[in-house]
Amino acid sequence: MGAKLTNVIRRKPASFEEYWLASKAWQRRGLTLASARALTNAGFLAVEDLQRAHATELAMIPRIGAKSLAILCELKGEKLPDVEMLIGKAKRVRILLRPTTVGPAARSGTVRQPVLLTQTARPRGPVRIRRP
Repeated sequence: MGAKLTNVIRRKPASFEEYWLASKAWQRRGLTLASARALTNAGFLAVEDLQRAHATELAMIPRIGAKSLAILCELKGEKLPDVEMLIGKAKRVRILLRPTTVGPAARSGTVRQPVLLTQTARPRGPVRIRRP
């Protein structure tokens, strides 16, 4: 039936060597270099980590596209889900998780862009406002 969505905190690589070995192992399994690095950065260091993940969680990882998702589902031993639907759902979730200062609402002007406040150690006079 597949894995359920969980609140698993994934372990990041402890050293560059562990990162390098994990990303090379994903490459040997058929992923591109970018997808292998993204998967390793997301905390998926071995196939066992992959077994506990839901396909939607994998689709939400940046740089994991339809082809990589198909390879990962094959490695998990699951039948291939509707990849395009998963990618679309993951994009919608990523948009919802972004801060409100980006996206269509910010571009339309309904949401103000962030303002950086700078002041010295001892404030003298009004605070200067810089816009990025």
